[in-house]
Amino acid sequence: MTALALTRTGSVRPAWFAIAAMLLVLLLSPVSQLAPAGAMGRVPMIAEAAVLGGLLLRWALRGLRPFPTRPLLWIALGVAQATLTGLWAIDQRIFATYGLRALHASLWTFALCSVVEDRADFLMLLRAFHGAGCLSALVGIAQWLLPALQVDFVKENTSGNVGAALIWEDELGAGSIVRVTGTMAHPLGLALLLSCTLCWTPALLQAARDRRERLLLLASAAVQLLGISLTYSRMAVLALGGAMLLYVLRGGVRHRGFALAALACTAVAALPLLPATMVERLFDPTHFASSDSLIARTEMQIYGAEIGMERGFTGVGYGCYGVAYEATARGRYVEQTRWMLARDEYSGYDLGDVGAHNTYLEIWVEQGVPGLLIVFGGIASLIAGFVRRNRVLPRGSLDRNLGLCCEAGLVALISSTLVIHMQEAPMPWIWLGLACAWLGLPRAAAMRQ
Repeated sequence: MTALALTRTGSVRPAWFAIAAMLLVLLLSPVSQLAPAGAMGRVPMIAEAAVLGGLLLRWALRGLRPFPTRPLLWIALGVAQATLTGLWAIDQRIFATYGLRALHASLWTFALCSVVEDRADFLMLLRAFHGAGCLSALVGIAQWLLPALQVDFVKENTSGNVGAALIWEDELGAGSIVRVTGTMAHPLGLALLLSCTLCWTPALLQAARDRRERLLLLASAAVQLLGISLTYSRMAVLALGGAMLLYVLRGGVRHRGFALAALACTAVAALPLLPATMVERLFDPTHFASSDSLIARTEMQIYGAEIGMERGFTGVGYGCYGVAYEATARGRYVEQTRWMLARDEYSGYDLGDVGAHNTYLEIWVEQGVPGLLIVFGGIASLIAGFVRRNRVLPRGSLDRNLGLCCEAGLVALISSTLVIHMQEAPMPWIWLGLACAWLGLPRAAAMRQ
């Protein structure tokens, strides 16, 4: 497979190997801190590493063509700085195991940029990504109908019932809920995946080659919307809402006022159709005051900020947030973590899995102020690149629509980073790779001429 990836012929395209690895990690066993233990978790990781390694080797042998875009260089600097923190990490074992295992997901960004040499490659990857989201959502819908199909192994809110779905029995007056996980091993992982894939829908509809493909895309988007609703993720609602609003305001539709009015009317009309549990999670202020999960996350971030104030200049080392937090903090999340570590059914759980539920806070604690500045620099570089290129693209063109979808996806990603930590998940790195590849398309085309 690696040897084939080193060549490009009329019948073998390197992007196909990236697609194969993408489907492998998103549909079989995600390479993240929540991947189930055992052989099933290791096989996709080994296969993924072989494909990504082959693609990156091919890229190096070609002299880094297509040439890296400026945001990609910022990402490379961030990865290098995160690796450097291992020299002073407070727990070398956690850094060498969980930290490096999490950091390897960043290779997705570089591998995807290395295979996108024209718009056909780019659209091929987008279609595969959208299809992976649809299939994962279908698994989630099946789990909603048959909860025993859940792949979540954390089950932090159950009584240890193996195979059961996440059930929040104590904090909802409207009744317990089943939060589906799809193939992501956690409901927030599925919500993050679908938030990333759904933002590409408008451009894919425009790029559709016939009516049948448009109908398939619309069906895929509908399935993903249903799947994301079954995760009961408040983050996903805010992320998609903000992304959609930006897409409309930036000229993604011809009649902005009509589109905004239609969206508002749809939202109002959909409120009576929402399950009572979702209404409580979104709109009931008493729920926010009594929710165990929200209280625990708030405590986690308060104590995390205290660690940042103490160790936030150089950081405690990549992947070591949980070590510092468990050693110094108090509160419900620490108690829950210690309980999980002490139980046999949570043998795959480690302190490296403990995160801040806020990507920026976690980066500050682990990578210090330099890491945080690099992240902000990368985000600023992406925004500048999107705005600069979209400004000169013809209104209504496919290229500009792809650019507006990039902008919308960045809003969804930033919204998600405020409430979850996701450096170890492949989804955000895949999205970053696609966004950087879109910025590099004109340069890649010029090199071929």
